[in-house]
Amino acid sequence: MRQSATERHEEQLAHLNHIFGLFILYQNDDLGAHKLFLKGERYFKEKLDFSSLGDYEIKKGVLIMNKLRFKEAEKHFIKALWYYEHSREDTFRILAYHKMGQLYLFDNRMKDAVKVYAKALKLAETIMDQHLIYESSLYLGRVMMDVNLLKKAENYLLKAKEIAGALNDSAMIVNFFYI
Repeated sequence: MRQSATERHEEQLAHLNHIFGLFILYQNDDLGAHKLFLKGERYFKEKLDFSSLGDYEIKKGVLIMNKLRFKEAEKHFIKALWYYEHSREDTFRILAYHKMGQLYLFDNRMKDAVKVYAKALKLAETIMDQHLIYESSLYLGRVMMDVNLLKKAENYLLKAKEIAGALNDSAMIVNFFYI
């Protein structure tokens, strides 16, 4: 019993190190954040908790992307994808592809955005997750509109609209009309 309480305590400390690291990164102390991240990552790597490692790479990538440091953020998203592939977390891989797509849009790398959104859509279709198929189709449609490929955009957007209607999800339908 004592060992499991100790292990829970260590896991909580690892999560806290990451949370404080994110807070410090947000305050522009990259070195301090890195030190805290290393402390937290040590525990998760030892436990082979690839899912938690992926989650924190996504969070770091988003914070760094918001600081417009796109190349650095991309490295974190790629690392997160690696962790999710090893944890077999397909849903999280799709969400990581969506974040990478956002990064590529912000960085005006439309071809890369199309590639990762297409990967997300293919994976969502493989696991047959209608909500993620909807989101991936919607993102692809939006990118296709941005690059003036209107027929392709229409196809993806119609696919998203059909899924929203079939699921009778009012939030999805409303979201669709605000693209």
